[in-house]
Amino acid sequence: MYRKIRAKIKEFERKIGKLILDKSKKENNIKFESIKKILFIRYDGKIGDYMVSSFVYREIKKQRPDIQIDVVGISKNESLFLKNKNVDNFFRLKKTKYRYLSPLGKKLKASNYDVLIDPTEVLKNKDLFFIRKINAKINYGYAKENYKIFNRNIEQNSDHMQVVYKKILESLGFRNIEISYDIPEDEDSDRKVTEYLKKHNVKGLIAVNLFGAGKTRKFNQEKSLELLKKLGESYPEYRMILLDSPRDREELNKVIEAADGILYYDKSETIFDSIAIIKKSEIVISPDTSIVHIGVGLNKKVTAFYSRNKENFDKWGIDEKNKVIRYDKDINEIDFNKENI
Repeated sequence: MYRKIRAKIKEFERKIGKLILDKSKKENNIKFESIKKILFIRYDGKIGDYMVSSFVYREIKKQRPDIQIDVVGISKNESLFLKNKNVDNFFRLKKTKYRYLSPLGKKLKASNYDVLIDPTEVLKNKDLFFIRKINAKINYGYAKENYKIFNRNIEQNSDHMQVVYKKILESLGFRNIEISYDIPEDEDSDRKVTEYLKKHNVKGLIAVNLFGAGKTRKFNQEKSLELLKKLGESYPEYRMILLDSPRDREELNKVIEAADGILYYDKSETIFDSIAIIKKSEIVISPDTSIVHIGVGLNKKVTAFYSRNKENFDKWGIDEKNKVIRYDKDINEIDFNKENI
């Protein structure tokens, strides 16, 4: 009962906030050659989304190296953008609260951005507040048909998010866009992982990630061991290495203790360590879309686990050359005896 009441209050607050903050913005048909500064709002912090959209920054600079590309993000994706040679400035929000959004919005307004791009499908009042503060000439969104503040928009559709990003660039005047992922690398991570694998005399390697973002996308200990046993039987000539998951280390340690001969790079600290491991692997197994898309971007053989939610898969799925295993409500329902891992 409490949750239902709270949800209704939140919905009412959003409606009131939208009435106050979502004001019509003048249409601006800025010419391609006149675009000088673009700001991306990326404080959702989703690493998988970064990978899917990573080509955008490269393609802008390829055709218009003079355009300044800035990004607003949080600490979770900061290292990725700082490594991206095509991003000029990264502005980190400590927290997505009004007291942090307001001064940063005022600062960004002084930059006079030509284009602001925010592909987030669901906006909160504070997001509208922040976008109004920045006051770019063009506010470009996706699925923002019901928002007045966006004067350019790609209507909601079933296209993959790669295609959505491509359409945004095309409508701004960019052509011949290559949508292959631009996976970041770190030399220090590469060196340390190479030394670790050499120490363990690894020839063929399978990178296994056991945990997705939601509870229903995490393998429990029993299912994890079942998966590892199945992989060991199917690929006896390969070694398996478990990828780190900081939020799930307690469960991960239980699996490591119970499994025989499984590698785990315990010095893993950042996403770049996982990227370095995946680079050295031939096969990638994961229910987490960030790891899945890194594997795809590095041209690995990927086995991914997705729910049967068609809308989600259309947006964030992978192509048919990879292996996709679907489940209904919980990933632990999967019967590995019936699946060709």
